Amino acid sequence: MSVEKSDQVIFLISNKGEATLAKRRVRSFALDLGFADDLAEKLAIVVAELASNLLKHVGEGHLLVSRLREGEQFGIEIESVDQGPGLSALGDSFADGFSTAGTLGNGLGSINRIMDDLEMLPGHHKGLRIIARKWIHRPGKTAGLVCPFDIGVASRPHPKMSVNGDNFLVRSGPDFSFACVIDGVGHGQFAFKAAISARNYLEGHFHKPMTQLFQGAARACASTRGAVMAALTLDWRTHRISFASVGNIEIRVKGPKSYSFIHRRGVVGSRMPPFKPQEEVWEPGTLMVLFSDGIRTSWTWDEFADLYNEPSSKIASAMLNKLARDNDDATVMVIKDKKS
Repeated sequence: MSVEKSDQVIFLISNKGEATLAKRRVRSFALDLGFADDLAEKLAIVVAELASNLLKHVGEGHLLVSRLREGEQFGIEIESVDQGPGLSALGDSFADGFSTAGTLGNGLGSINRIMDDLEMLPGHHKGLRIIARKWIHRPGKTAGLVCPFDIGVASRPHPKMSVNGDNFLVRSGPDFSFACVIDGVGHGQFAFKAAISARNYLEGHFHKPMTQLFQGAARACASTRGAVMAALTLDWRTHRISFASVGNIEIRVKGPKSYSFIHRRGVVGSRMPPFKPQEEVWEPGTLMVLFSDGIRTSWTWDEFADLYNEPSSKIASAMLNKLARDNDDATVMVIKDKKS
């Protein structure tokens, strides 16, 4: 199904006043399209960031704002066009200026976190095109669905470090669960920055397809050391699993079915290979464990046999306490059936 564009508005950006006008009008445009107030405000911030890049790096340029439609889905496209020297002029502006205070940060990193798609392309003649898209996400009806999975995580930093270079995310949609383990390359502040950059992107996009999630996380990590990552979605209706992994996050499964999950070499944000998500079906009675390389691999299921009927969080904590290495960050995630 093709994407239709319409109602395009073009803004010349050559001074701060024109940037402010574009920001205000795009906020109204977004509200008219059906975006919620908070998202309309974030889209206005995207315009402010793109306009700032034009003024800072090139001096002037244009913002093209269009209405999108793909079937019954609606959205907005914001495109920045300039006649400058191209991508090299942006320097480190893709660095994600994330803030622990909850602000949006600065630069293209914050745009990447807000938008669903972000592309940087050569201009038609010269210069740079930055194309960002955001779709209106309307969760489906749950029809009284209850999550059938119990997901628990235990994590701790390198014993000599104050911050954790590992991270994780567990979220639920209307009919699915998303779970992810992230390990920033190395440990300490640089690993923490990489892992939190990936997590911040995933936090706002976990309902998107797996390939898109990894691509967005890679953009978020582009100015960091990068990270390794394993993620899966679990469909509550069909019990189907969509799984993807780049790097050395281990996964082990005990249960009635043998799984062969594929791990691709590479680093999210640096050397990420192309891939397609792996599709499997969750069998009742399955116990799945994902863990970072701060966990010893020389363990057996028998060591934890007395915990199989315990909540996943208790199993994860027990495994972390027993198996964590003393020279790295460590994370264990456990997924099992929820007790009825």
